[in-house]
Amino acid sequence: MKIMAIFLSEVYQQPDAIKNLLDKKKDILMKAENIPNENILFTGMGASYFAANYISDILKDYGFNAWSIELSRLLDFGKKDFLEDFDSIILISQSGESIELVKFVNEYSEYIEKSFLITNNPNSSILGHFLEKQLIFINAGEENSMGSTKTFTNTLVSLLIIVQEWIGKDFKLENLIKSYEKMLNFDINSLLNLFLNNNFPIFISWKWGVSILNMINLTLTEVSKVPSLVFEGATFRHGVIEIVAIDPLIVLLPISNDPTYKKFKNLKYDLEQLKAKIFTLESLFENMNTLPKETQPIPYLVIFQKIANSLAIYKGLEPGQGMYASKVTKKE
Repeated sequence: MKIMAIFLSEVYQQPDAIKNLLDKKKDILMKAENIPNENILFTGMGASYFAANYISDILKDYGFNAWSIELSRLLDFGKKDFLEDFDSIILISQSGESIELVKFVNEYSEYIEKSFLITNNPNSSILGHFLEKQLIFINAGEENSMGSTKTFTNTLVSLLIIVQEWIGKDFKLENLIKSYEKMLNFDINSLLNLFLNNNFPIFISWKWGVSILNMINLTLTEVSKVPSLVFEGATFRHGVIEIVAIDPLIVLLPISNDPTYKKFKNLKYDLEQLKAKIFTLESLFENMNTLPKETQPIPYLVIFQKIANSLAIYKGLEPGQGMYASKVTKKE
């Protein structure tokens, strides 16, 4: 019997990882009550940063003063005074050991009291800087491959557990499990062929859909060494649309039941008039809009995790095996 490669194995572990987390959501909800949320900053690196962007965009949509900034950029600023304006700082690190996180807890110790750490590592060397009520564990299980899968998913779900409590809306997070299972069973061959025949895909979405596309871009880059570009829809119209002249593959990720859906329809129509090569992700599953708009883009991650795995194999690469990077980044 053929043994599944480690990256793909961890892709398939995601529904169970979500279920395991939701079984423990009571602890996260208790801690969410202690997090002031009038002025809140989310920060992290890599996949954690995209999770920060995702959740801050949702909170902005509900009128919260929520922002995200890459942790390395935060550390690069000459003065720390701007952090005074935030009631809470949410540090997101799946490994709990990245060099930027270690530097923050050591050099910004005056802000630890209002900081909260979301991590997958109960043995992180920096946990002693925080009180127990400041620590939120995503319970994704051990993840070994390059290319974040279940840790990114569980980071998003942990944040969504917190946010739905703040805004008073049920995101129906249990439905994500079925959506992930559906995506895992989906035959990717037709979409895979588009990627095999087009070297430079362009991804376009709106609001928090852009963060999911950035994560897809990271996965394609890490796992299959395939570069791509990601744009917000309106940004694409500001000159970038000229790239249609070289006939790239354009992948659109709309958010149904959202005001931006009209922008998607208009852009899709205009691209069709330009004879652009486009693929709309919602065409994969017409019932995806049964998910709340806040979680709608998330399951598409699975499709591109599978595509990245197949592209890597096609190129003779080992999916999830780093060539120049490591699972935990120790250099700035």
